[in-house]
Amino acid sequence: MSPMTQARIRDLIAADPAVDDLMALHTMHIGPHAFLVVAQVKFRGELPVADIEAAVSRRERGIMPLAGAVTTRRMIVIEPTPSRRDVAAAAG
Repeated sequence: MSPMTQARIRDLIAADPAVDDLMALHTMHIGPHAFLVVAQVKFRGELPVADIEAAVSRRERGIMPLAGAVTTRRMIVIEPTPSRRDVAAAAG
């Protein structure tokens, strides 16, 4: 996946009002026109689960046309991820 396409995916994810931060983005070319896309995303802390699920669906639909002609929603993983600070606060 080109750096320009990765940047567009990063921008798309970051632009969602439910997203607090994009922690990591990983892509893998798995076919002539298909990619695996994995994004670790920190969502705003006050959001209910239903709002996070809706945001994940919006981002999956937005990523599909950028990720290749045969990339399906099953090839796009958006993983809600706490920040390191959130993990440290919960542990201590």
